Amino acid sequence: MAVTTAMCASFRQELLAMSPHTAADAYRLVLIKAGHAGNYGASTTNVGTPGTGTPSTSNLGTDAVAVSGDYNSVNGITLAGFTVTLDSGTAVLTFTEPAALTGTTISADGAILYNSSRSNRAVAVFSFGGTITSTAGPFDINLPAATAAAGLIRV
Repeated sequence: MAVTTAMCASFRQELLAMSPHTAADAYRLVLIKAGHAGNYGASTTNVGTPGTGTPSTSNLGTDAVAVSGDYNSVNGITLAGFTVTLDSGTAVLTFTEPAALTGTTISADGAILYNSSRSNRAVAVFSFGGTITSTAGPFDINLPAATAAAGLIRV
């Protein structure tokens, strides 16, 4: 199965419908386990209930990485520092880079950024380009610079 980096089509539709995703909302990043059963990318609409149920475009289900060390919720990690900037005519959404997760045993192929304040609506999917593994150690999540060329979410 595949993980493809993409802004979720449903999020694009919500932007044009003026459905507000705001700094006051709670955003999370949930990891997709290695060997996942589902396909994740532009057609992903929701993370559903991570850790339970059959994986689909509207439920990460059992494809969510299990709790380990500082990765202490199957729902992923909370992102802080919601910031929108404009760079060369491109709007860029980014967050404060999360602290390294320590004491983790994780194998992940990608991640889904979602808005837990909006019924777990998916915002974007990120492929790691292969499996990233930590064994009883740190797992770092590095966010790109908030630029038109490299930003996390660009419109």
